[in-house]
Amino acid sequence: MKKLFVIFLCLIVCLFAVACANNSKTDNNDKDDIDTSDVQNDDDKYVPGDDEDNSMFEYPKAPREYVVNYMRNMATIEWTPKTTFLLYGKYQAWKYNLTYKKGEKYYGLPFLVDSKGSMQEFLANVDNGVYVGGTSAHDCIGNACYDAVYMSLIQVCPSITFKSTEDMLPKNNTGFVAIGDWNSNLTKRDTSVIIENTSTEIMCKAYAQLRPGDVLMKHIVVQDAGHARIVSGKAHVEYTEYNTIDITKSYVTTIEQTNVWNNVSPVNTTWWVDRKITFSALLKDYFVPVRPVDYIETPDAPYIKADGLTSAEEIAEASSLSGTISSNHYIMKVEIIITNQDGKEMYNNTFYPNSKKVSLENVKYSPKNDQYENGTYKFTLKASLASGTKTLADYTFDINH
Repeated sequence: MKKLFVIFLCLIVCLFAVACANNSKTDNNDKDDIDTSDVQNDDDKYVPGDDEDNSMFEYPKAPREYVVNYMRNMATIEWTPKTTFLLYGKYQAWKYNLTYKKGEKYYGLPFLVDSKGSMQEFLANVDNGVYVGGTSAHDCIGNACYDAVYMSLIQVCPSITFKSTEDMLPKNNTGFVAIGDWNSNLTKRDTSVIIENTSTEIMCKAYAQLRPGDVLMKHIVVQDAGHARIVSGKAHVEYTEYNTIDITKSYVTTIEQTNVWNNVSPVNTTWWVDRKITFSALLKDYFVPVRPVDYIETPDAPYIKADGLTSAEEIAEASSLSGTISSNHYIMKVEIIITNQDGKEMYNNTFYPNSKKVSLENVKYSPKNDQYENGTYKFTLKASLASGTKTLADYTFDINH
């Protein structure tokens, strides 16, 4: 009887082991269904038409820190103009008139309305500390206050779509939510309406919740003027003897671009870095606190996808490119490069779309292949997000005249 019991027990153990093995195999098969061979590898090759998961990047683990660092880098980069240039104009109710002098040191990107200059593009136009890019209102690489906030946020916040301070309030659905309990449905444009119809207690409690990477913005319709800042540090809050927030001692630090020279800075700059602003000053100037929705709900993992690209068989005779590049995040940089068999660069068109879709048909392409010597050449197409670069096309072609 004992022998039968032992045999029965052994059968049970064997059956359990087989079941565990089957379950383990099922789990492994599930994992095998996910192709992770192409995750977060800069310059990995991508074949158009592949599943989007094959070209995914890792979303930054600290998006707030990324935004603050990006804004800080834009505000503090040191450079010298190759030539003296003047930037002037008018936007909304305010004007700007700034001269950047050859040989002098400046810190931070130049101030320029609607330029939406990125750190990536500005750096590409700085050679050994000398700015060699455009110097007119049409081609200078700079930004205004809202441009700087926008460029910092879209690095990691794909939901951001605002155009200026005029459409930054949450009611516009441009990627922000209200911080605190103030009523975001009061207005789509005018922050003075919010401040005037909200108690000081509620607004100060909202300011007290500010964290690095959040945004302080205002837009006053009657003045036709606005301003935006990135919060660089956690709000410092002090209380009165009555346990209410002391608006004169409580403050927040910010980074911001402005339209005039910073007259308290020891260096030439239009930027303010880690500027301390009291809650009372924020109230007086009608600033409200907002937060990108992408800090609250983490966006999908970034990917880059290409469709309909010019083939290796077509490229030698092509006078224009075909196809589109798309992403669920903002595409910050695209590179089109042709090299000869010795690796010498024959053609390079690098541009900064700052958009989620690029139509290559609309991109200038003039490699002058008819002037190349007979031989083998290499065509490379790359696209970059803040989280990495993907090689979308990488092939050789022959020139035979």
